[in-house]
Amino acid sequence: MIILLTGQPGAGKTTLAEALQDIFIRAGERTILIDGDWWRKMTRNMDYTETGRRRNLASAFACATAMWEHFDYIIVAMVSPYRDMRNFLKDYDSEVLEIYVHTTRVDALKAKYCLPYEKPTTNFVDCDTDRAIPECIDKILEEVTRRLEALTRSTHGGDI
Repeated sequence: MIILLTGQPGAGKTTLAEALQDIFIRAGERTILIDGDWWRKMTRNMDYTETGRRRNLASAFACATAMWEHFDYIIVAMVSPYRDMRNFLKDYDSEVLEIYVHTTRVDALKAKYCLPYEKPTTNFVDCDTDRAIPECIDKILEEVTRRLEALTRSTHGGDI
């Protein structure tokens, strides 16, 4: 499953991603995290124009989908400002879970907002990090479990 955490800089994407990664690894799941800051450094793409951002996202999403069969969970934590690109990834397979991470705490937000940022409109989990991080983690894990159970039912032709 690919878990895509998206939202403005400073909203808590990396915090949630690292907590999820720790939970999955402790459970014995093969897990990898692609973090936006790390990805930009690795690919040496510091182009923040729309073209540069789209190229950055396309390469990260291609990497995530290429690793699909080698990991149980691929966690991608990136601003991912363009809804069409996130929807393209979600349309790739039903095992892509989009998490919209946001906060109203001005002190938590970095000065460099990503404009325009297109909020998700369908098929996503809303995580307001104004609440406690553990509540957000629980919400994400509930959706992961729900999707895995639905996938198991559909794979086995109904309830098992």
